Amino acid sequence: MKRILAYLLCLIMASVLLPVTYAETAETLPRFRFDRDFLIGFQGRELRLKAKVDNYKRLGKHVNAQLQDEEGFVVLEETFKSSSYHTVSFTVPDTWFGEKSLSWWVDGQKASVEDLLLAVDNISNRQVKRVGTRQPRMAITIDAAYGDTYTLKLLSVLDEFNVKCTFFVTGNWAQAYPEHILDIQSRGHEIANHSFSHPHMTTLIPEKMRRQIARCSDAIEAAGASRPVLFRPPYGETNEKLRAVSRSLGCEVIMWTIDSHDWDLAYNHQKIVRRVTKDIGPGHIILFHNDGKFTPDVLREVIPYYQSLGLSLVTVSALLDEGEYSVDKEGLVNFHP
Repeated sequence: MKRILAYLLCLIMASVLLPVTYAETAETLPRFRFDRDFLIGFQGRELRLKAKVDNYKRLGKHVNAQLQDEEGFVVLEETFKSSSYHTVSFTVPDTWFGEKSLSWWVDGQKASVEDLLLAVDNISNRQVKRVGTRQPRMAITIDAAYGDTYTLKLLSVLDEFNVKCTFFVTGNWAQAYPEHILDIQSRGHEIANHSFSHPHMTTLIPEKMRRQIARCSDAIEAAGASRPVLFRPPYGETNEKLRAVSRSLGCEVIMWTIDSHDWDLAYNHQKIVRRVTKDIGPGHIILFHNDGKFTPDVLREVIPYYQSLGLSLVTVSALLDEGEYSVDKEGLVNFHP
């Protein structure tokens, strides 16, 4: 009987002590936290970030850790000696581009509560305004953010001349007119990103910039179209941070060579025509809007003129499809040999 009681007592003690032992073991692994979820970096430039060990006081000792990217490349090593946020810095590798993910590792184990997303760009690459194409072609683009009064008429004119163009639409517009999204794509046109709600993007913090572009792409995709690979900032406002965010989401930043001013009440049919036919040439990108009341008739007049110059009218992606390139400070795309 005594043996049985002793055995039962051992079982009870084990059931109580084992969870404690496991908990103590689990707490030996540091838990790192970044002070934010998203940062922007530029190739060859210093990047500063902050992180801390959440359970430093419980650990009661200094922590040696490595900061690694998603491929296991060790960016830096750091010793954390307090529970407060540490500022660390490193030079962004020239081989990094687009979206990267950083996390802290200790003794071969991942120790970050959440990864830090990083948008990386070459700061010298500007937004596209004109393409140094080797072929006689140009692009018509149409922005759609408000209403659909002239959309079907525009599509009819483009069909009449068998012309394909790029529509830059907002996420709000894609949600309001999903039938147009499908119609535009089914006719062979390209659908691109124009932000979700058409804000002044350069006034936003990076996280909100990212959300605007990502939500727009999601809305376009939800309407049944392909996920965009191009982004045009509302009002033509951009900077190096917005370009980095856009490219990290897989979207090249597209502006224009000539603004038709079809949105401007001071411009009538003939003034718009003169504006979009002056000094036109290969690689030009022309900006129109789907709510311009003169736009359908202007296009019916100027498309034959462009074609008479021997210019093919293609989407912006087709215009860029001549190999790897860089964008100079004037916005000119230069294709690499």
